[in-house]
Amino acid sequence: MDQSFRTSGPATDKTPFEIEQRRHTLAVILWVVMVAAILLALVNLYLKALPETIVLFGVGVICLPAIWANNHGYYLFTSLLVTGMVLFAADYNLYQANGIHDPGILALPILITFGSLLFGKRAAPILALVGVCSVIAIGYLEIKGPISTPFETDWDDVLTISILLVAAGLVMWVIMDNLERSMQNVRQSEANMRQAYYSTLEGWAKALEYRDRETSGHSRNVTNMTVRLAKELGFNEEEITHVYRGALLHDIGKMAIPDQVLFKPGALDAEEWKLVKQHPVHAKEMLEKIPFLQPALSIPYSHHERWDGKGYPQGLKGEDIPLAARIFSLVDHYEALGTDRPYRKAWPKDKILLYITENSGMIFDPQVVKTFFKLYERGEIG
Repeated sequence: MDQSFRTSGPATDKTPFEIEQRRHTLAVILWVVMVAAILLALVNLYLKALPETIVLFGVGVICLPAIWANNHGYYLFTSLLVTGMVLFAADYNLYQANGIHDPGILALPILITFGSLLFGKRAAPILALVGVCSVIAIGYLEIKGPISTPFETDWDDVLTISILLVAAGLVMWVIMDNLERSMQNVRQSEANMRQAYYSTLEGWAKALEYRDRETSGHSRNVTNMTVRLAKELGFNEEEITHVYRGALLHDIGKMAIPDQVLFKPGALDAEEWKLVKQHPVHAKEMLEKIPFLQPALSIPYSHHERWDGKGYPQGLKGEDIPLAARIFSLVDHYEALGTDRPYRKAWPKDKILLYITENSGMIFDPQVVKTFFKLYERGEIG
């Protein structure tokens, strides 16, 4: 079963958070239906109502694979299954028991309620119509005689219950419409806030570029290449978002480095080099108290670590270095070596590629190097 089926139907325009919330709601409904069906089956078994017992017990058993399917992301399939089996059980019980006067009639407005929760406001009138048709059909069978009950059912009873079901559908439509409008406003607010976040991040990166004129455009270039490489290595969308943020702000810690050190045209002495090596620590201190940037810290804090453990600031080695930082380290070197600096000219491409090859397994993660060259050969990076 493909991924489109997992997220189709009621979940197509929902955020991951909303989909997860609906799945949790469906899980609760399934457990309630299963327990209620089994308890009712036991009651009917005690009353020696074998057909009802079989149907209700069957509903309870079917809930188990439905719960499994829901837990594995098959939201639409599970929603349709639970809606269909509750409707069948409700109508069958009405048919076998006391017709439209049976307490089981309450299952129909309940069905409208949870169906609307699962499928949205459009499900409310559809399920209300299905409920009304069920009541009319069962009421007709009662009035004409095939269903024998101790009650004297007439068309007024059918009309009264049908009106109540229509009212239940209308109420759920209004409730779900208000809820969906509220969620739409929330999504728009989140989108606006997210755009403000990105604009702020890009502003920070641009401020650093204005300060460090020699690397103008560097942040944007390395960010784009890092994101492309991360996608090739299997990062999901949420992880890509954090990679983007981290790459954009990778050198934000240099804001704390004095100008006379950062822009010194000659070689740095030991004390100056010690100051420069603190910029990942400064980046961590600047960003770690901002909640939405905490997952992006791996690049600003660890992009100067080396595969052989000789990097800084922590001296991490191999796979102890976050993968995002390993990716960025290679891209950062590639971009920096191809850019003119006050103390050297840009390297030609073949020399840069040779440098990356020679340092695979020392500075760079060999798997990242392999993936980088694959994208480079395809013309998707570089």
